[in-house]
Amino acid sequence: MNDAVLNDLTAHVVLAIEALPASRARRQQMQEELLAHLLDIYDDELERLQDEQAAAERAKQRFGRADDLRSELATAVPWVERLILLICGKGSIMWRWLWIVGVLAVFVGMGFVFPAVAKLRSPAPIMPNDRFGIGVLLPFGVVVTLLGLGLFGYSLLRVFRARRC
Repeated sequence: MNDAVLNDLTAHVVLAIEALPASRARRQQMQEELLAHLLDIYDDELERLQDEQAAAERAKQRFGRADDLRSELATAVPWVERLILLICGKGSIMWRWLWIVGVLAVFVGMGFVFPAVAKLRSPAPIMPNDRFGIGVLLPFGVVVTLLGLGLFGYSLLRVFRARRC
């Protein structure tokens, strides 16, 4: 087997496992096992076809598309490992900051909203000094809470969109 065929088969396997949400050790183990399996298929096809390039193409067809393999291999990664890599893994840290700021903004906004709503719901009449809390802090709290929810949702959208690509 020449190096070009081996590199082509290795690239097919790497394409299937490169974006897996798994540890480096697990991906390396998967790559070794999948490459051994693909080389076995290649040997069978080479024996049958007697042409290295045609055998490599046929072996990749029999092995499966990289996208399909990736989705099947992703189910083999335990959810705990995926969660740990999602939170602590290397990569873009920006979505984590957006997530933290979003959660904090929701809590701060609700800190303004809940007392104002409690004043509105109380049976006692609204006093003039309560009007600031209801007229200014309630809308401010609602805006901060909605911005926090937006940041939280945007950060999750970024991380899951980045994981799919």
